[in-house]
Amino acid sequence: MFLKIHNACRRGISVLALAGAAGALAADTVVEDLSPLWRETVGEGESRRVQMLGPIFESQQSGAKLWEAFRPFSVKFTDTETETVDSYVLPPVFLWHDTPRQTTWRLFGFISGTEERRGGEVEETTFSVFPLVFRDRDKVNPDEDAFAVFPLYGTINNSLLFGDVSFVLFPFYANSHRPEAERYAAPWPFVQWQEGPAAEGGAFWPLGGHFSAEGLYDHQYYFWPFIYRSVDGLSDPVPRVREGFLPFYAIERSATVEDVSIGWPFGGWREEYDTGYRETRYFWPLWMQGYGEDQTTERWLPFYMDERSSERRDSWYMWPLVSYSEGQDGKYAFERRQFLYILYWDKSVWSLTEPEAAPSRLVHLWPFYTEYHDGHGKTQAQFFSPFAVFFPNSEPVKKLYAPLFTLFRLESDAATGVTEQGWFWDFIHETKTEESTRFTVGPLLEHDVGPGRAKFELLGGLLGVERKDENVAFRFLWFTID
Repeated sequence: MFLKIHNACRRGISVLALAGAAGALAADTVVEDLSPLWRETVGEGESRRVQMLGPIFESQQSGAKLWEAFRPFSVKFTDTETETVDSYVLPPVFLWHDTPRQTTWRLFGFISGTEERRGGEVEETTFSVFPLVFRDRDKVNPDEDAFAVFPLYGTINNSLLFGDVSFVLFPFYANSHRPEAERYAAPWPFVQWQEGPAAEGGAFWPLGGHFSAEGLYDHQYYFWPFIYRSVDGLSDPVPRVREGFLPFYAIERSATVEDVSIGWPFGGWREEYDTGYRETRYFWPLWMQGYGEDQTTERWLPFYMDERSSERRDSWYMWPLVSYSEGQDGKYAFERRQFLYILYWDKSVWSLTEPEAAPSRLVHLWPFYTEYHDGHGKTQAQFFSPFAVFFPNSEPVKKLYAPLFTLFRLESDAATGVTEQGWFWDFIHETKTEESTRFTVGPLLEHDVGPGRAKFELLGGLLGVERKDENVAFRFLWFTID
């Protein structure tokens, strides 16, 4: 979309602009530089970057991947190789995800829809306005269609709490469909009962209830949630038993664990038979200790905390003042230091399969500065950077919001010897290589020096001089004088 707008406006803006520039560097080739109206560069292969109106419009294409941003409103990612499109409007307000098999969209997190396809034919569609309207249409299995207008009437498939559930004037009547039985409530949750071939039970909440299914479970409670006993996996050699009289005690026992709380939830102990881990709780979750073959816990918050496993370690000193974390997944290892969560954030990652390779490093000095080294000689830095530390793995936020605050940016590549610096959304821009320097101030000034050439211009040719080898030319009132 953005490239179409750019191509349509390109000639008109060229006539109105006072300056233009074209130069070949060891870095990306600047096709046109009409900052802040637009700036276009072309890199190796099929890579292309276009910027319009400073940080407002931007697109970058590299091979089959393209992203386009209209800041601060929308960003779109397109992969022509996988035929995938991801569009975001004021993320996380609206999301659109499209693949050959599925289309998903979500508005404000609670209005959403999906469409499943196979062979170009629509198999299933869903629509919901949580928690009011739910619609599920399955063309392959019409018997599984569902529609509900909460709380009036309907059926909801795979609800968050009850699985498949039907209701009329909820909470006056509800029916949850379970594999072993049908559970009814009228009104929910006060009066409930269960019917099935090998299941039975009922409850008068919160005074008491008892539900059971042969070989599966036996659940009962009295004066909920204070007194309870639940047994699951009745057909297992050692069923899982959970019982308690809160807040005096709570116990869980199974084939793999024993967990006892005294003065729930503050004191007690836990022993995991399969891992050998034993935990003692003095004042959970602040004071506790745990030891095992692959896991240890020392927690005396807010003074000190140290939790270790075979793959990770997390430590706090004077929480939340200083934090240290390290870990590995077999291929990569990381080390992270934090001061007051986000004020200072420093993370290094290195390869365990290539120990000689340099690590990558990401540093945030919130909200002012972010710097990244990829371990292969490439460096990126940005000033001002208020969002990056909060959304380190969010590509939409990185592309859409972060550039709006980029008063200064730096990109350098030690392999090619190219360094780029931009101030005020590239209105002031400098590109350096080992042999050349190009410096521009929007349409006002251009200075380009390289092997066998030198150039200086004001206002795109109002006044300037250019030397190529032994030839010298002057520019005056946009005319060239040899």
